[in-house]
Amino acid sequence: MVIGALINASGFLLLSRLNAHSSYWQMLPAFTLIPLGLGIGVPAMTTAVLAHVDKARSGVATGVLNDARQAAGAMRVAVFGALAGVASAQIVTGLSHAAIISCTLLLTAATLALCGMRVPR
Repeated sequence: MVIGALINASGFLLLSRLNAHSSYWQMLPAFTLIPLGLGIGVPAMTTAVLAHVDKARSGVATGVLNDARQAAGAMRVAVFGALAGVASAQIVTGLSHAAIISCTLLLTAATLALCGMRVPR
């Protein structure tokens, strides 16, 4: 989860550095790292959740996890849209602010996940 969140955060950090004149090639690293981080982090998160619940409750646990992910995704779209604004001059600035907020939240999540990890003996 930590590695996935850090990769994801680096993608959002790159995204925050884009401007209205950025080329596709300048956007490509950010748009590659963001889903890569999700692809690494989400299976680890699912495994961690399922490892800490009784097998009889695994269906409920995965349902709650997926609901939380869906709700967070909907909120992310709403926040990005609100920060982007309606004027075209605000879109790049708003998306840059949203990317910085996302990067900060992902770094916080990585720190919390790292603090919650158990060191094997």
